[in-house]
Amino acid sequence: MKNARFTLTLLAAGFAIAVAAACDASHVKDTSDLTRIYRHENSLAPDINNGGFGAAADFVASDDDQAGDDDNGNGNGGGLGVCSADGWCWENAQPQGNAVHAIWYDPTSPMVVAVGEGGTIIHYDGASWFGTTGAATLVMTGIWGTSATNVFAVGYDLAGPNGVAMRYDGNAWKPITGVGWCSAVYGVWGVSATEVYAVGTCFDPKTGASVGAVERYNGKTWTGMHTSFGAYTLYGVWGDSSKDIFAVGDQGTILHYNGDRWSAMKLPEGNYAFDGIWGVSGGDVYAVGTKLDANHQPVGALLHYDGAAWAPASIRAENGRLLTVWGSSSSDVYATGYAVDDGVAVGRVLHFDGTAWLALPMAKALGGSLPYAIGGASATEVRVVGTAGLTLHFDGSAWAPESRGVAEDLAAVWGASPTDVYAVGAKRTILHYDGGAAWLAMHAPAAPGGAYDLRGVWGASASDVFAVGGGGEQADKEFPVILHGDDARWMAMAAPAGTGPYELYAVWGSSATDVFAVGWSTAGSQLSRILHYDGSAWSSMTFPGSGSIDNLTGVWGTSPSNVFAVGWREDNGAAPVALHYDGAAWKAMNMPVGRYGLSAIGGVSESDVFAVGGNDVGEDLGYILQFNGGSWSSFAALYGSNWIESVWGRSASDVFFVGAGPQSGFPSGAAGSLILHYNGRETQPMVTGATAGLTGIWGGPTTDIFVVGQHGAILHRAGRS
Repeated sequence: MKNARFTLTLLAAGFAIAVAAACDASHVKDTSDLTRIYRHENSLAPDINNGGFGAAADFVASDDDQAGDDDNGNGNGGGLGVCSADGWCWENAQPQGNAVHAIWYDPTSPMVVAVGEGGTIIHYDGASWFGTTGAATLVMTGIWGTSATNVFAVGYDLAGPNGVAMRYDGNAWKPITGVGWCSAVYGVWGVSATEVYAVGTCFDPKTGASVGAVERYNGKTWTGMHTSFGAYTLYGVWGDSSKDIFAVGDQGTILHYNGDRWSAMKLPEGNYAFDGIWGVSGGDVYAVGTKLDANHQPVGALLHYDGAAWAPASIRAENGRLLTVWGSSSSDVYATGYAVDDGVAVGRVLHFDGTAWLALPMAKALGGSLPYAIGGASATEVRVVGTAGLTLHFDGSAWAPESRGVAEDLAAVWGASPTDVYAVGAKRTILHYDGGAAWLAMHAPAAPGGAYDLRGVWGASASDVFAVGGGGEQADKEFPVILHGDDARWMAMAAPAGTGPYELYAVWGSSATDVFAVGWSTAGSQLSRILHYDGSAWSSMTFPGSGSIDNLTGVWGTSPSNVFAVGWREDNGAAPVALHYDGAAWKAMNMPVGRYGLSAIGGVSESDVFAVGGNDVGEDLGYILQFNGGSWSSFAALYGSNWIESVWGRSASDVFFVGAGPQSGFPSGAAGSLILHYNGRETQPMVTGATAGLTGIWGGPTTDIFVVGQHGAILHRAGRS
């Protein structure tokens, strides 16, 4: 594996670019010679032939051609959730865990369609959700249609940036190309299949500036409509007829189209920004967004138009934002968004019964997710969608979740077999998978120090599993957590006494009587720890630099006399650290020079080991290093990737790396996901279908691979090597 060749192919807006670079690891002396690829700003270019409304080629797939389809063609892969083109299927949350931004009901059938981040497009057929995820950098934000065979979706590509428009004909989603030059498209609404309006921000070829714009589709091409009101962005559009259309955006913008021209509407006093619009008729319209209060803080805003003038609706003033509005009648209207409570966003759903607006008690139903959009077919057929794949259904009497899963961040995963897998994470989360339809939450014992997070998991067998982590709200109150258990029960283990405040980040062993755990403390001089378990008790180990190594976060080995630990030292920025244990003592290892840190280590043999991490100074840069049994060398550096968080391999020609990036800037705040596969010759990115940053990976001896990450993300590549 000395000569590693990294080839990257990305597709978006029908535009493909390949970047390849070779790295002879035997000649690399420092990180300036690392293979540098995945440069975000150059990876995708606007499609100047098609204008702004390009679309990702990944989407051109029919409902009957989804990865992981079961015999019913529902894309659930025999119990798995929505799958990507490379076979990564959602297991938590289900049907998928990306943020969903818009929802549309077909007026002629039970079909419902929702779109969101990571190129997510999911369909509901009256019984279950199915669908696909596309290019990871795509954010789909608007949807509208006339029937099940004529649906439009719009959005934008974070890697472009350029707007995206697509149409579903009942069989496949296909890109709609044309003029527009739009960097982002946010909303869509229409009168018919040959009269569709989309709004966003577009390039004005006359002035060279980005301006708020409306694009009109006549069934064949998009044409820009002249609004001429300045450098705002439009986010929503709705109308009552082709001569009565409203568009809203930032800078207090509400426009009206009378069939001949667009004009700005007069608004009440205030500093407004609008996100959504909907109406019962042209004389009964609502617009939602924010308004700056007397302290210049944004509070949720809701205006009503009665056909003559806009006026504020009476709602409780809360710091936050309202994002969408929809109703079944003038006496049944909903608005969704969030309030900010002590710096934390909390979901809000408001309802108007024809007399007053009231906040609905939705905390339990939302489960911590934020409601981004609402839609329905009647007063007894309503759905809310939002972050972490949220889908809620209202039948006229109660709200019920259709999405399911745990939303806590997950840090690590390990299994005794593909049907006996554990994932651990924040707020003492332990999930267990037994090969069934869902991951089951297990009880983790309370700790005397209070709340804690779990960050590492490993087992010697199905009945001998260890999980480590820590807690403590203040640096000098930190405490380690070590748990031992199986698929039935977990118990706390005693950490070595008198070792001071610290937390643990990783665990690995060669057997149940030879287990290592590493960690560090944020108190004082940030000293690291290495613990060892001999089958009866945990003890502290000494190692070179015990008083100067700040952070140890990864541990792995092949035998009791071949164990590695990695991390970083705070030295005017991060400096890498790697230690080796030969069965008698820990020794420091020489590493390629550079300002980067290491987060995890793994491999396939004692002469084929990988350490992964990233750069915390300047540009985002993920690192992969390789150990050949004698020395460490640089394998690859990835521009635009925040950190490579974990590595796992089955053989020298089957190694996976996971992390965050290269995409960023998702409205939901997602970090972006990254899965790379090395086949012994080249390393290629995979289509993950997820936007959450990924933190852990484990696979079975011959098939099945599991990946975990932020917001409870669990992806499963089932039945594949």
